[in-house]
Amino acid sequence: MFSASILLRKIDPNSTRKEGFRQAKAMVIDMESIVYWIWLAEALGPANDSLLPLLEYFKTADAVYRAPKDALAACEKLRPDVIPSLADKDLSQAQRILSRCETLGVGILPYCDPLYPDRLRQIHRPPVLLYYRGYLPDFPKRLAVAVVGTRGMTEEGRRNGYRLAYELAVTGTIVVSGMAIGIDGIAHVGALDAGGITVAVLGSAIDNPYPAEHRAMYDRLIRQGGVISEYPPGMRTQRWHFPQRNRIISGLCQGTLIVEAGETSGALITAKEALAQGRNVFAVPGDPTNPARTGTNNLIKAGASPVTETADILKVYASLYNPVLHPENLSDPAYFSAFDDTLKYGQQRVEEYRSGAGYRTKNPPRGSSPARPQDPGPDAKPAGTRTAPPAVELREIRYTAEDTAPMMEQSPLVTASVTPAAARQASAPKPSSAPTPVQEPKPETTADALPQKMPEGLTDEQQMVLSMIRQGMSFDDMCKCGVKAAHLLVDITYLELVGCIRAIPGGRYEII
Repeated sequence: MFSASILLRKIDPNSTRKEGFRQAKAMVIDMESIVYWIWLAEALGPANDSLLPLLEYFKTADAVYRAPKDALAACEKLRPDVIPSLADKDLSQAQRILSRCETLGVGILPYCDPLYPDRLRQIHRPPVLLYYRGYLPDFPKRLAVAVVGTRGMTEEGRRNGYRLAYELAVTGTIVVSGMAIGIDGIAHVGALDAGGITVAVLGSAIDNPYPAEHRAMYDRLIRQGGVISEYPPGMRTQRWHFPQRNRIISGLCQGTLIVEAGETSGALITAKEALAQGRNVFAVPGDPTNPARTGTNNLIKAGASPVTETADILKVYASLYNPVLHPENLSDPAYFSAFDDTLKYGQQRVEEYRSGAGYRTKNPPRGSSPARPQDPGPDAKPAGTRTAPPAVELREIRYTAEDTAPMMEQSPLVTASVTPAAARQASAPKPSSAPTPVQEPKPETTADALPQKMPEGLTDEQQMVLSMIRQGMSFDDMCKCGVKAAHLLVDITYLELVGCIRAIPGGRYEII
């Protein structure tokens, strides 16, 4: 059992691909603050769009907790239906969750923490906090690609999913998926076999891996990768948890790859979330007469980038992640000694799923569809208190987060490179300073406002973004000035990698 602290595990820069990851130093988070964040997560529930308005108005979770009901009602952007749950100040449930996390060795990463993935702060419904086991890779410094697809995968889809995930991991890419039956599970197996970095985003509680067949994979991910969830230990798995978690899968990544999907596959939800978040969407084309490929083919017709080899993805990001991305490893046989795409992992369950649900071109009338497996299984945990959320409407993403309370000094976070050469290891980011005072957004940026000395090699748009950051503008402010979110994500990533800027809490940046 851990002492009164929550461990944030980081990756030891001295570990190698063969040795696996080692547990690094622990960072102690203020326990009182953690309790308030757990309380806020339970009060709002997952995928709630009220977090950003609350933090914009009250700044911290403990300030929300101490706010009386009339102060909550004064928050104009807050939805009225969440006020009753926020007015309930009982911390007993949050304290029970915290105690269980300490017992199970589950880490807690609240929105305010410097190690909370910055890309998740930019989505419309960011998680209030993340529960995790295993290791947190260095998301800001590495390319991350979501590899997802149908549960009822075909033999061709299985081989493609394994190959693409394996090759992405060999080049140093973080492979993110949902540990589900089918393509998701095969993607994790491929990345793990490659000795690479892979993270599973669960649609179930952090201590209750679903499905049961993937328990061995769950244990392997904890040893060699990471597992995260926004659902606390003991939370009963509900059907709507799985589409909810898809926004986190796409939100952690710069791009989402759909390997195989029918017309009604849940993987298409992840693709829609990625598009709403301004991220790249890739799809593997297939036989147009095969209903298992209808969804991916339709994505390509709608504008997704077709992928027939791993290089199709890497070339999009090669210039941004040159120091830590190694496409040359694809031609080195030494990295493919463990490659085995003949694996039948989970194939029996996949065949049962296909025979029960199959592929269909349109939704059948209510009551006429064949029986299909239900989520969760018979060994689900006792029921929690949350109810089904209203239907989620995908819309243009809005970036409205303001500065949260001053954060603790950021600890170094270094991810070991997939290659053993020390020269290819990522450098630890410099400690973040407290947020600087924010100026009012300016609708226009004139030539006079540009910095006197610009780093060489920047495009006109990158120079404009840099000048806006000098004025104290947030991501949302720059979007309001006419910069497209998708372009802004690329420009900011490049400026971070070349050492011009660094992220600070609240969706803002500062000049280094």
